[in-house]
Amino acid sequence: DCCRSSHRSSNSMTTLAFAEGFSDAAYRLIEMDEPLLQELLSDGGSVCIKGCGEDEAVLTTHDASYVVRLADSSNSMLLVRGGVEVSSTAGSPGGGGGGGEENQPPLAVAARAHEHLELVRCAPRLGDVRRRLCACPYGGREAEEALDEPAVGEEEALAPSRPDARPTLSSLEAAAQCSPLELRAALQRWRAVEVAGRWCCLDPQYEADCVECLLALAVEQEWPLHAVPVPAAVEALAAQFDEATVRHCLRSHSTAAAAPWEEWLPPPP
Repeated sequence: DCCRSSHRSSNSMTTLAFAEGFSDAAYRLIEMDEPLLQELLSDGGSVCIKGCGEDEAVLTTHDASYVVRLADSSNSMLLVRGGVEVSSTAGSPGGGGGGGEENQPPLAVAARAHEHLELVRCAPRLGDVRRRLCACPYGGREAEEALDEPAVGEEEALAPSRPDARPTLSSLEAAAQCSPLELRAALQRWRAVEVAGRWCCLDPQYEADCVECLLALAVEQEWPLHAVPVPAAVEALAAQFDEATVRHCLRSHSTAAAAPWEEWLPPPP
C-alpha cells in the first residue's frame, strides 16, 4: 500500500509506502527541545525519569525538572526509516526535477503512533526529601548517643529516627523528583547538615541555642559580625556545642549560606 503527501506551498509531492513488517504497535514518542535532546544523547547519566506508586512521572536533567504527560492526537504520526529529505522541485511544473516524483524513491513508513509524551517544566518535588531530613534531626553528641540506644521492643532495622536511618546524598538524589542542582539548593535553603556521611536537619532548639550563644559571644568579645573568627568561636563554645555544629551555624546563618555548593560544604575532616 502507498499514499501520497503534498505540500501546497511548494507544489511538491512525496510518495509514502508502508514498509514490509509495518507495525501499528504502541510506540511512545517524547517531545523535547534541542538542548535537552543533546543532553540525553550525551549519555552522561544526567537525564532520568523518577516516580513510583501514584506519583506523576518527572523527567530530570542536571538542573531542571519536567513533569511527563501523555498528549493524545487526532492525527496519526508516521515513523519513517532513515532521514527524510524532500526536494522542493519534485513534481512541480517546470521545476527541473528530472521527471518529478517518479524519480524519487518512496519513504518507507515503518510504524505509526497516535499519542506522544510532552514535557512541562515544573517545580522540584521535595516533600519527601524534607520529611526524611526531619525524621531524625541532629541535636549534638549526647543526643546522638541516646538515639543509638534502641528503645525497648524497638527493632533496629525499623527505627526511622535512628542516626543510621538518615539518608545519604546519593539516596536522596536517586529518590527525589528533582534535579541534582535543585536538590542541593534545597539542602542549603533548609540548612541541612551532613553527619557521618548522612544528611539531616539540626534540631530546631539545638540550632537556636547555638546561634544565640554565637551572638552573645560576638557581643562579649566585641567581634565584628561581618568577620567572626571561626576557630576562636569553636574553642569558646566547645563545652556546649561540637565543632561541626558551630561551624555549620556560622556558615548557614551568614552570607556564606549563598555560596556555591562546593564552597558551602564543610571541608573533609
